[in-house]
Amino acid sequence: NILHNADTILSISNGVKLALIRDNPSSEVEVIHNGYDDPPLLKKITAIEDRCINFCYVGTLYGGKRDLSRLFIVLNEFLLKYKISKDKLRFHYAGSDFDTLFNQAQIFGIQEILINHGKVTRSESLNIQATCDFITVATWNSKFEQGILTGKVFEAFMLKKPLIGIVTGDLENSELKSVVHDCDAGIVLEDSFCNVIDKERILSILYETLRMKGKLASQLPTTFFKYNVDLFHYKNICKKLVNKI
Repeated sequence: NILHNADTILSISNGVKLALIRDNPSSEVEVIHNGYDDPPLLKKITAIEDRCINFCYVGTLYGGKRDLSRLFIVLNEFLLKYKISKDKLRFHYAGSDFDTLFNQAQIFGIQEILINHGKVTRSESLNIQATCDFITVATWNSKFEQGILTGKVFEAFMLKKPLIGIVTGDLENSELKSVVHDCDAGIVLEDSFCNVIDKERILSILYETLRMKGKLASQLPTTFFKYNVDLFHYKNICKKLVNKI
């Protein structure tokens, strides 16, 4: 009854919009994605070694429904292709699903790179993400369920940190991939439809990131991505919302 009587229905993703329209064909549904605010005061975590390439994943893995196996496959390929030691990689995890992550990494013999920070506050979570080189985000996209965009996507946008997204499921062209690639804010790999060009770009970026380690800031090239993410700042989302009223 609520949906039927509403003048306008707001959805947080196109996938959710499709589900609402399917159940309410006559309803008007508008999409306003989640977003981010100005970043708080952040503190670099000195325990995260700058000599390594540091990845992080913060949050739950839903008992394995969010599966990072594709990333571990790519990291293994990176080590072999460029003959690099595992001790040049660090994968920082914060949350309550470390055992699940460990099992995923162990299959590919790369569990040594994992560092478990356990449960942390949001402030500590942001500090970990801000200190690391790459923020990892995982979701799923299936014929049954689409448009699952975790809030960690928008935290990466706020921090303007390179995002590596991993999507499982039996449906390609996920909304996560569309949003991230349209903003030029990172690279998303869809596990069942892995794009060779995207994978090779990740390998190249990882190699360049490692090569830059130890150089003076004045010698570093510009960032790998443009981060056209202002559309997702809350001030712009509010303007869009006001225009809908």
